[in-house]
Amino acid sequence: MHNHKQMLTRTLISLAVLALSACASMEPGRLTTETSTPRLVDARADNAAVMADQVAGLVVTLKIDDSRVELADSRVMMIPKGTARRQEGELITLAGLSGGRTVTQIQVPDQRLNVEENKGIVILGQRTVQAALPLPAPIDELQVLLPGAEQPVRISVGKEIAAFCREHPKHDLCRQR
Repeated sequence: MHNHKQMLTRTLISLAVLALSACASMEPGRLTTETSTPRLVDARADNAAVMADQVAGLVVTLKIDDSRVELADSRVMMIPKGTARRQEGELITLAGLSGGRTVTQIQVPDQRLNVEENKGIVILGQRTVQAALPLPAPIDELQVLLPGAEQPVRISVGKEIAAFCREHPKHDLCRQR
């Protein structure tokens, strides 16, 4: 019986070696890949769905120190079309003016109230606020009204709009000038 097991084991090992050698090839395999013929894609058509949901906007960063407002940065760029949202708490009102007339307006939360551990509610005098103001038409001034302020602060942004239009004269925003 012992010889029978040895013979069976040798036979199985021989068959396994034979099967493995049958799978092996003497030549290196060749990998082939097939793709479709390259063709140009119109970037406007490719991005049409994304661009349809965006509008030109003025993205601003404001540095606020008590009642002083400074424009730290501003850029004209494409922003998502906004839907009106209910805002709560203290709000900063930003209005885009053209020739003194309001063209666009938004409200953003003023994060000046802060809760600090062991202090409770603290009113921050210095803070930074960022906002994206849709531009249905070119503006020359940004008007900022802080919560509790009697008079708005006006900041000239005509240069930023003009610089954008020099770079993108065919943009819808710039054709309205």
